[in-house]
Amino acid sequence: MNRRPLLLIAALALLFLSIASEPARANPGFARKFGFSCIMCHAGFPKLNSFGQSFAANGYQMPGGSITSAAAALGDPKLFLEKNMNLAARMDAFLRFQNGTNTHSDIETPFLFKLFITGYLANNVTFYSYFLADEGGDVVGLEDAFLFLNNLGGRDLDLQIGQFQVMDPVYSREQRLTYQDIEIYLVHPGDSMFELTYQRGGILSYGLGPVEAAAGIVNGNGIGTENDNGQFDNNTPKDYFGRIGTGAGPVSVGYFGYKGMEQDDSSGNRNSITRHGPDLRIWHKKIDLRTEWLFGTDSNPSFLAGSSPIRHAGGFAEIDYHFNPDWTGVVLYNYVGSGRARYLEKNLGTVNLTHYFLRNLKAFLEYTHDFQGENPDHPQKLYSMTTGLVLAF
Repeated sequence: MNRRPLLLIAALALLFLSIASEPARANPGFARKFGFSCIMCHAGFPKLNSFGQSFAANGYQMPGGSITSAAAALGDPKLFLEKNMNLAARMDAFLRFQNGTNTHSDIETPFLFKLFITGYLANNVTFYSYFLADEGGDVVGLEDAFLFLNNLGGRDLDLQIGQFQVMDPVYSREQRLTYQDIEIYLVHPGDSMFELTYQRGGILSYGLGPVEAAAGIVNGNGIGTENDNGQFDNNTPKDYFGRIGTGAGPVSVGYFGYKGMEQDDSSGNRNSITRHGPDLRIWHKKIDLRTEWLFGTDSNPSFLAGSSPIRHAGGFAEIDYHFNPDWTGVVLYNYVGSGRARYLEKNLGTVNLTHYFLRNLKAFLEYTHDFQGENPDHPQKLYSMTTGLVLAF
């Protein structure tokens, strides 16, 4: 194996990690608006700490605060417009080595560029969005874009309407610290295009003491463009999902379920989809352990008459260790198994070390190892090493 790309990546990583820099006050988005440092909400961005989770669950508004306190200055008690737009940006740049391709080393910069826009319409009414201006060289468009209605009826009852990820009640992919994704969320057997990622619809969340429940309804076919009829969905049935969970001290447990229907445009044949399974999280001091296991069934992912169902199961386990505000380590394990569809199978281990030069500037070094045995559906073990630079402003 040619080791020069590996040496180059290691050298660049050491260069990143040797930059001397005192932690500074971050200034993107909410930090600008509310006047606090990024560490108020983040256990190393983009991952949220407990306060950040509460802040997000409160519609990105400060508990007990009044967003509309300046409304009277406009002369209309039913109109609140902030003087300045709430804007922020994020850029990710990578240098990657991977086998399995003719190009082993690749400079990927910028790989991702996001523009965040948040609008406060009233107390407990917030619009949150980001525009993915560049990912892998493509303009992707809006991903997260939703209206958040918080504390409906004076209760711990929230409504989220728009575009979002259906797994957000369990684990937010946008907050992960690794380049490596969560594989069980991305499984799509046969010709199915369904993934447990972005959808259009709504989520209703309710908290009653230690018990939290979330229930949602979505189109089920992602967030693509409208069809010739001016519609986003291509079939009448909607998809349903939900989670119920509880916690005590540093431990929280829950169970997630999803039931949906997918239709092939040309044949009209349908694929019934189910996903369900438990999740566990233990966050104690510097250690954050989270894991989830999902069972999945697709009744007809090839959309052919007489096809047999395909079942799979898998999940992930992740341990984050926050050494201090400047250093974080991550160990992530991904597994997907399927007896009838071995091409779906994944068996990956990832280690990541991240250093925060500033609250809003970090570099990381990450390695992913393929534990899957070689077979006709997996003829070669795939490895990758990534060094990255991520900044927000």
